[in-house]
Amino acid sequence: MFLRLDMLNLTSLVKSFILTTVSYLTVIANLNAQQSPVAIVAADTTADNINKEIWKRFVNKFNVINDYTALDGAIYLPTTEECIQGKPNALGWWSPIENGSMFGGLYMDGAIKRWEVTKKKEDADKVKRIANGLMLLASISSVEGFIGRGVTADGHTHYPMGSDDQAGGWFYGMWRYLETTLPTIEERKKIEEKILSCAKAIVKENWFLPAEPPFNTRGSFRPFDYRAARMLFVAKICFLISKDNYWNDLYWKNLSEENTSKLTRLQILEAGLPSNAVSTDTWHNSPSVACLRSLWELETDSVTKTAFKKGLETTANNALVSLNNAYRFNLYDTAALDINWRVMNSFWKLQTNEIESQNLAMVQLRDLIRRCNRRVTEAMNVREPIFAAWLITLSPDKLMVKKNAQEMFKILNRFRYHQLFHVWFFPAEATWWRLRQLD
Repeated sequence: MFLRLDMLNLTSLVKSFILTTVSYLTVIANLNAQQSPVAIVAADTTADNINKEIWKRFVNKFNVINDYTALDGAIYLPTTEECIQGKPNALGWWSPIENGSMFGGLYMDGAIKRWEVTKKKEDADKVKRIANGLMLLASISSVEGFIGRGVTADGHTHYPMGSDDQAGGWFYGMWRYLETTLPTIEERKKIEEKILSCAKAIVKENWFLPAEPPFNTRGSFRPFDYRAARMLFVAKICFLISKDNYWNDLYWKNLSEENTSKLTRLQILEAGLPSNAVSTDTWHNSPSVACLRSLWELETDSVTKTAFKKGLETTANNALVSLNNAYRFNLYDTAALDINWRVMNSFWKLQTNEIESQNLAMVQLRDLIRRCNRRVTEAMNVREPIFAAWLITLSPDKLMVKKNAQEMFKILNRFRYHQLFHVWFFPAEATWWRLRQLD
């Protein structure tokens, strides 16, 4: 009898404890739900892991970001002869040095945001290293205004064509660096001179990007679509650097110029990135969105600033659809990336113009996808949602960003970065710190 009563009392106590604990946890959960996203994040372990992986495997000794490596850091760099011959193609597409200036320029946002929070010398040094790498890529050619993609083991040899994406990222990164207190007076002067000299060469080519012979140009800042932000951004920062009204006049002229549909560039930018442009190709459009964010920050004309704001907010809302891609990535997929890109040289042939190089590259890409599904899964289910998250944090609408912050933190915490072959996850660092800095 006493035993039965004791057991009943014990059962009652256990039930009471469980109910009390559940009630307590419910209260805590409700309180957390009312707090800002920043308050919920107890530690920056994920951001530290992202930073560690980027600097351990992808930033080379020349301070340029390589595209991919094996998980142990192994990499097959093109030889001097392969770059000169245009192998696997003269664009350098699918090689590990394909996107150095674009990625380095865009990564500047994450590197700076990290330093702004930590104030550590080692993080300041990393920002300066990225800036040095970007300056190198704009100094490796005798062609004025040429901005290279990357360099081989000698720190100089490169592919003969850059692109509007590479240059767009480069200008953005250089300006972001100038916005900090980190450059010395001498360094600031050199960077400003380099920005102006590159911009002048591009304008001289009617906004086409200079390339080396026999290609001469590759890509343009002129298109009448969301990519117009890059052209306007270049004109804006050149005016702020030089105080020369030539650049200011060019900025307003190009902003109000109409296309065949009677739409101005301002109207096109105000409309934001269309949903189809951020569903599968967010990364490719990111330099334009980053430049538009800077334009919004720099603009003093209220009408123009409002239009830029609208474009950024529409883009962010459209980018939300890409976040779910992250859950399609199998964290237990042991498939490896074939880092030996030289197998694509079997398709190689001499290229004398940009179109021939693009056609060759697309043949090689089809073979690459057929042989290596890992590239596809990382592209669609890692690269796209992470770039989308970054673009969302670039929106001036803080309420919208806060509303989706927990989902973005969840996605950033999901990936095992040391098991990813491509550096495509690098915007995760900028996203993390932008979310942490929300008011």
